[in-house]
Amino acid sequence: MHEGVPVMEVSRLDAQRSGSIARVFRCVLSYVLIFALAWIIIGLIAPREIDPDPDSIREYLSFWESFLSYLRTGVVIFLLIGVPTIVIVVVAGLLHRRMEPPVFRAMVTFLTLMPTWFLLFSNTVQMLLLQMAAQVLFSTVVMPVPLILRPESNRRR
Repeated sequence: MHEGVPVMEVSRLDAQRSGSIARVFRCVLSYVLIFALAWIIIGLIAPREIDPDPDSIREYLSFWESFLSYLRTGVVIFLLIGVPTIVIVVVAGLLHRRMEPPVFRAMVTFLTLMPTWFLLFSNTVQMLLLQMAAQVLFSTVVMPVPLILRPESNRRR
């Protein structure tokens, strides 16, 4: 007995708590990896960027300079899309209690597409389409559902 609770139950609760933290960490890490992969693909297939030097007359950057420019843009976009998406997923996962997984995934998919609205104004359609594909892939396939496991005593009810 530990503070009125059998030791076996305390260790089980600690294991469930650490398992839930591991699931949240795995969820965030998998989103970051999918986001990074999407921006690597964007950097590879998007049109080369125009040289920002005012002295150059419509010269394009080399492939690698353009690729690195897209990756730098991806870091900024992560702050605008990735961080809000992670917050949405974690908060929705914490609040998710009784919703069926397919319904929950559909709801989270809709919510995670909302931060991508400003990519409608990007100069290439690849940014919008690949970022939206990454959001949908994550929320429909990769995201662990439920994010926080319920205690075993509540599962039986």
